[in-house]
Amino acid sequence: MLTPRQAPVGRLAVSGALILLSAGCITFEGESSGTMKRRLQSSYVYRSAQMFYPQGDAGTLGELPALEPRQFRAIEADLQQRHAAVVALHELLYKDLQKVFPNVQQRVRTKLRFDRGPRLIAETDEQGVITVNVKVAQALYRAAVTDTLTAAPHAELASFGGFVPSKPADPVPFGPVSREAERKAVAKLMATVQKIDEIEGRTMIGDLFGGLDSPWFEMADLSMESPKLEMAYAGTAMFLLAHERGHAVLRHHDHLRQWLNGRSEDMLDDVARNEYQQVRRALEHEADFYATLLLSTFYTHSGLSLMGAGDLRGYDTFFRYSYEFSGFTQSGADYPTVEERLAACREHGDAVVAKFHEQISAALDQQMAKLAEAFEAAMQPASAPR
Repeated sequence: MLTPRQAPVGRLAVSGALILLSAGCITFEGESSGTMKRRLQSSYVYRSAQMFYPQGDAGTLGELPALEPRQFRAIEADLQQRHAAVVALHELLYKDLQKVFPNVQQRVRTKLRFDRGPRLIAETDEQGVITVNVKVAQALYRAAVTDTLTAAPHAELASFGGFVPSKPADPVPFGPVSREAERKAVAKLMATVQKIDEIEGRTMIGDLFGGLDSPWFEMADLSMESPKLEMAYAGTAMFLLAHERGHAVLRHHDHLRQWLNGRSEDMLDDVARNEYQQVRRALEHEADFYATLLLSTFYTHSGLSLMGAGDLRGYDTFFRYSYEFSGFTQSGADYPTVEERLAACREHGDAVVAKFHEQISAALDQQMAKLAEAFEAAMQPASAPR
């Protein structure tokens, strides 16, 4: 596993704010509710709702809304940014990744192709082209909304100062339960945007005389949703992109080609087909592991795991919600089950976080011991002058 000493902590901390969160935190200290309203209308929760729900309503449950060309371009630009972030993190952490994946390639050129066709798809071809359908991107966002606006936090630290590793949530049932959560979450998103539009912003004098009836308090509450939602969407999108890019940097297509040795899948007998399916499942797990390790390392060494700012690792939201919302299915015996994949990601991801927090705690204990020794020495009575 990676250690704090091995990872370039400073560069990760700086790059975190730059490549992941476009809106950042919203602060309102000393601002009027009128200024706050303008800030909220430029926040991620407001802009993303308009991007993914241009009609301003939730639409039919289980169906993703129709988009206009402007929304297509905005969603594609956002995903291209997330892809660039995954590429940058791979370069930044390559030496550490190589310790876990000895055959990982350092410089593999991948290209994100945004697909607008009817086929739900997220895949990587042998040329390193990662194709993601717009409906998949919409499902990623709807999953982030569902997880953020309805579910209780499932990956927060129990204590900022105690460096307590994040505790995985109990497995959430798939199917009808997530659909009900989806309905509530999207309705809350639409209500949030409507509240922002309807709130009457005031001057600071108006807020002062308005007392508890001032819209300042309501807008302060609404502001808390934006960074959490963006963190959830960024993590879910980057997990999918890192998984797909993992197939390229780990040379999975070459591995399958060598295993087939000139044969097609149709030519395999039952024994060989079973072995081939086992290989396919193993490669899917490895791509998941790569994505989990990449994002978990960034999540810890950038300091995000200590801030309680939300879980950037993405796999929980992806497998609990995005997989179903995207319309993905278990493709025969070639893929592990969703439950198996989520359990493996949780195990790997929490191991990285726990190891990091243990080492940070140990370093703090050593520092506190040194301070205690210095304090004790300073409190010793001075020698009497001769």
